[in-house]
Amino acid sequence: MALARTPPNGHTSTEQSDESHAHDLAQQLLRVQEELQRLKNQQPEGSQNASATINTQPPDQNYNEIAIISNYKLPTFWKGKPHLWFMQIESIFRKKRINSDRARYDAVVEALDEAAISEISDIMMNPPEDNRYDCIKDHLVKRFTDSAERQLHKLLSEIALEDRKPSQLLRAMKDLANNKASDELLRTKWLGLLPTNVHNILKAVRGATLAQLADIADSIMENSNSPYVMATTFKNTETKQLEDRFSRLENSITEINEAIKKLLVLDKRQEHRHRSMSRHRSQSRHRSQSEAPRSDKVCYYHKKYKDQAQRCLQPCAYEQSQQTQGN
Repeated sequence: MALARTPPNGHTSTEQSDESHAHDLAQQLLRVQEELQRLKNQQPEGSQNASATINTQPPDQNYNEIAIISNYKLPTFWKGKPHLWFMQIESIFRKKRINSDRARYDAVVEALDEAAISEISDIMMNPPEDNRYDCIKDHLVKRFTDSAERQLHKLLSEIALEDRKPSQLLRAMKDLANNKASDELLRTKWLGLLPTNVHNILKAVRGATLAQLADIADSIMENSNSPYVMATTFKNTETKQLEDRFSRLENSITEINEAIKKLLVLDKRQEHRHRSMSRHRSQSRHRSQSEAPRSDKVCYYHKKYKDQAQRCLQPCAYEQSQQTQGN
């Protein structure tokens, strides 16, 4: 049996064939890479950038983000605090990875009510081509935020404790101040709005920050047998009683006015009736006086002149009686 002849280099014919095939593939790959590079070099610079953009950002990115945000409803727009509302929804956008301008814009529009949409109707009817989200955000914040002068006026003239905690009142005042009022001004104004007993206690506290004073004020009002609450309750009760009294007085005045009107109408009717009756009696007396001379069936002339009467008003019993006597 003959043995296979081994080539001088120590490789079999099968190994040589595999090496040749691998070499051919490497040459083909090299030619393909060279051709691809040549084609890239022939493309304009803008086309290369567009290709890079298409490769790094899928064309349906906006659609995917809109589909994602459509499954999550944003909270309704806060007209009183637009800055805080946008801070909240931008946190949601980051969490949901909503980055496209169109998806954010559409999500904001969906969260607006009728009043808010009316305020930015000009933007919605003619939105910009780019940066729609930033545009609608800027206009909403601008149109629903009071001016600095208005906020300061609220801070100094309109704000009150009402049913809030002292700490809540302080936060509301800081929001209105918007870093434009010093802590000393806030402290003075805030203390002046607190109940007298709480105010007096806080004035005796030394070295505490404004935030610490607010916590102390909360504790005083919550843990004391709340003289403030009692005073407030009394005040509310007293106010309610005064309101009820005013309401009753107003009702009484209204009833009196109505009664006076009715009396005036009745008086006019009675006066008219009295005048009518007076005229009727006067006419009756006049008729009686006119007919009185003939009440005995003898006319005026015969009654006055008797037989010498030259005239006679019929019927007259005098003439008839004389004729009867003559017969």
